[in-house]
Amino acid sequence: MRERPPKNTSTAGARVHLAAPDVQFPRYDFFRDQEPALQQQRQVKLCLEARKNAWRGRLEAMLYSTELSLSLRFLPSLPVAEQGAVLLCFAGDGERDGAMMPGPALVMEHAYLYQLAEMTFGGRPGDQPAPPRRPVSETERRLGLSLLSLFGQDLLTLLVPGCTLSGGRMLPLAQCEPPATLIEVELSLHGRQMRWYLLLPALAAPAENPDLIEVRRLELAEALKEMLPQLKTRLSIPLAECELSLGELAGLKEGDILPISLFHEATARVGEQPLLKGRVAEQQGMLVFASHGFID
Repeated sequence: MRERPPKNTSTAGARVHLAAPDVQFPRYDFFRDQEPALQQQRQVKLCLEARKNAWRGRLEAMLYSTELSLSLRFLPSLPVAEQGAVLLCFAGDGERDGAMMPGPALVMEHAYLYQLAEMTFGGRPGDQPAPPRRPVSETERRLGLSLLSLFGQDLLTLLVPGCTLSGGRMLPLAQCEPPATLIEVELSLHGRQMRWYLLLPALAAPAENPDLIEVRRLELAEALKEMLPQLKTRLSIPLAECELSLGELAGLKEGDILPISLFHEATARVGEQPLLKGRVAEQQGMLVFASHGFID
């Protein structure tokens, strides 16, 4: 028995196209052989690659600087903070069709948040991130929530289409949901590096409420019932035929008159679909189609 030659598995010259985060992927689970955390990280990677430049542009406008660069990478766990560093946590909830779910969180050292807040007023980061010895100001709180919204909404939308970020607030780090995906965001500007961390729990679309599904079905049926009678379609009804030899057909020219025979029975079609049977008749000096009824 002869063996088949192995298939050519070379990928030379293959092109890879990244999908934008707003692309709706099929529901089929292409990653069914992977752990859920790996599936989520695979999808998040697409979003990071597609949205990185947009995020950098928003940060440039927010911090009045065009000299910054942005890098993003996955981490296995949250790094241990340096001694004396104060970590702040900003968290939000996800909402989809009225159902709430855990949302993303942003963790940052207070010292870095303080310096970023100064930059929003035209300042420059200092040489050392000396931790401020005071409570978080309202300006810093709003900036932290703005950063959470900037990154978290895009990521949440990719993982759970139709989901929105809501309920942003400050939380003790211990109260945040355990992350299934952890992303380090590093900002480099004016020769300094600042970093913060995005924590994403295991996210999935909530189960649909059966009562809500039934309500939507009835609403859709009612809308179609009102809309369909107003839609227009076109019927085509061949009324006559003629018979020619190929020689006569080849010799046809403009102005020639052809003898035709009217059909006794005609079929009205919508596109290619037969719909009605009937006959050609005359009424008040006009040819009309008199229907016998619908075609089964």
